[in-house]
Amino acid sequence: MRKITHTVKTFLLATFLVTVLAGCQGSSSITPGTPLPTEASTPTGTILPPRSLTICLGEEPKSLYIYGGSDLAARTILEAVYDGPIDALNYSYTPVILKSLPTLQNGGAILKPVAVKQGDKIFDDAGAAASLVPGVKYRPAGCTDASCVAAYSGGSVMMDQLQVTFVLKSGLLWSDGEPLTADDSVYSFELSSSPDTPAPAGLTRAILGTQAYEKLDDLTVRWTALPGNIDPSYSHRFWVPLPRHAWGTMSAAELLTADASTRTPLGWGPYVIQSWTAGTEITLKKNSNYFRAGEGLPHFDTLHVKFISSDGRLGISALLSGECDVVDQTVQLDDQIAEIQNLQSQKNLQAAFATGTAWEHLDFNLKPATGKDPLDYQDVRLREAIAFCLDRQKVVDQALGGLSAVPADYVPPQDPLFNKDVAKYPFDTARGTALLEQIGWKDLDNDPSTPRTAQGVAGVVNGTQLVLNSTMVFTELRQAAAAIYGASLMECGIGYVASSTDNSMFVASADGLLFGRLFETAQFGWIAGVEPACELYTTAEIPTIDNGYSGSNPTGFSNPEYDQACDLSHRSLPGTTAYLQNQYQAQKIFAEFLPSIPLYLTVKMAVARPDLTGLIMDPTADSDLWNLEAFDISAS
Repeated sequence: MRKITHTVKTFLLATFLVTVLAGCQGSSSITPGTPLPTEASTPTGTILPPRSLTICLGEEPKSLYIYGGSDLAARTILEAVYDGPIDALNYSYTPVILKSLPTLQNGGAILKPVAVKQGDKIFDDAGAAASLVPGVKYRPAGCTDASCVAAYSGGSVMMDQLQVTFVLKSGLLWSDGEPLTADDSVYSFELSSSPDTPAPAGLTRAILGTQAYEKLDDLTVRWTALPGNIDPSYSHRFWVPLPRHAWGTMSAAELLTADASTRTPLGWGPYVIQSWTAGTEITLKKNSNYFRAGEGLPHFDTLHVKFISSDGRLGISALLSGECDVVDQTVQLDDQIAEIQNLQSQKNLQAAFATGTAWEHLDFNLKPATGKDPLDYQDVRLREAIAFCLDRQKVVDQALGGLSAVPADYVPPQDPLFNKDVAKYPFDTARGTALLEQIGWKDLDNDPSTPRTAQGVAGVVNGTQLVLNSTMVFTELRQAAAAIYGASLMECGIGYVASSTDNSMFVASADGLLFGRLFETAQFGWIAGVEPACELYTTAEIPTIDNGYSGSNPTGFSNPEYDQACDLSHRSLPGTTAYLQNQYQAQKIFAEFLPSIPLYLTVKMAVARPDLTGLIMDPTADSDLWNLEAFDISAS
């Protein structure tokens, strides 16, 4: 499924802060179905031949430099180069090279009142970095909502400040044998803060919200937020270490194109990049300085990462022929779920599935750039009727093999922060048609196979037919889903026209169909992460000329109560009542006003040879290879 990347709190941000069959020539050096002996079963003194594993991707990464732009293929390969430093697993964060994650409860984080004076940098009431000057609105120490906001009038005032300490595990080494220290994380912060580094918006906000990021000793780094920056992501505000000893002579601008950073970056993970053959593959070798080498990890001496077609059929063929041992989610496998399930039942391959956090949705254009839409989606009853008349569960069952779910809002139902009490709209044609009748959409010819007609619908010309026009970038999955949606909508007397467009036209800024708000309804996907992304639908995210038409809210939905709840959730710390209540309140308002209908959660999947062990798909891990070091071939 094609997804649109934006400034949501995704694992991509966590990665920054913590952190083509024809192209797949030759075959893996492990023959599928032929188990090799493991180290544990090797007689003393026996020398085994080198072991290798071939992983196939659907695309070639553009760069492996974490501040030089990122794509899923790059992040997949970097799982081999870096291990952590923090993994996003099952809707929480897990430290990998840190002793623990700092929290208020364990003392690693401290929230304390500090004195600030005129001219000091703070986070103001709008949640932006500002100088404290007369008239600036700020939140005094202990203030958690808008009721206690004050306007600065001079002198010294008290504000709350977060201070967070991260401690590295001892004995960590770069793959070249040099010690990995706290200074390497400070160096990473310096690079990300450089004006020559094109940091993404989420990272920019983290940098602007920082008063200091400093080394306390070789294993300890401390992040101090600006006064007033009550950051719910504080526990993983740790910058991915980068090797000052190897890169320190290069400028931030030079690192954007240098081979040392973009093609062969040093890491501390299980593998080291040996070579990169453009258009074909990247070869990696076992890292003898890996901090888990004493556990016998990784299990393979060589890792071949080959670039094949993104076509799911070709990816499966490459696996079955032995050209690949693993085919990851950069290959578009979601169109092949039924075939994959069949091959798995025959034990020709194994599949790893997880209901992902990326969600497909149908957006209504509530504020069209060209004036009012003919159906006037401003009436929430029409949006509710459409939701009741969409058989979303049938899409999950048939097109997604029953492996997904229909979300009620922008938070996956398996997320601990999902509000189970939000309004839900199951497939119910009786409720849908009752709403349509109430609005004035009438079935004048008593023929459910023809669209209803407007008779006294406010803001709609009498005689207008009820036809939902939806624009999307077609994939096989979307086309299969569209057929189901069209049939179910017609049961309510709603016509449905699904039109495909080129992706570049769809997501272009001012003149694009989506962000230029030139659509009636639009279907596409957002990628969510560990933290719920309520900011997707705030007023500030409506695409306008002021934000370069880059806002994430093309619906034009604007609700002050929603904005406030979302804002307060971002200004509260996890574990507090305010954090949970405002997360729940934002979801409740979204589901009530329904600016967008969640359709289905995407299925994350990878396929592998049947005897591969260790392949575990996690809903919030950003790569299938998050535990690559544990991959092995079963001896039985």
